[in-house]
Amino acid sequence: MYILEGQADVTDGDGTQTSVGPGDAIFVGRGTVNRLSIQGNLKKIFAIAEG
Repeated sequence: MYILEGQADVTDGDGTQTSVGPGDAIFVGRGTVNRLSIQGNLKKIFAIAEG
């Protein structure tokens, strides 16, 4: 996921929280537990790849 506009917090399965904003890229592997908490509006590019 690539963040174009806005802010969000990403929390993974063990509770580690990371804040992301414009220009940040996030990789979430298959089977990964995570939560995305959006603050206001968020514009992003999101791709799913099988293989």
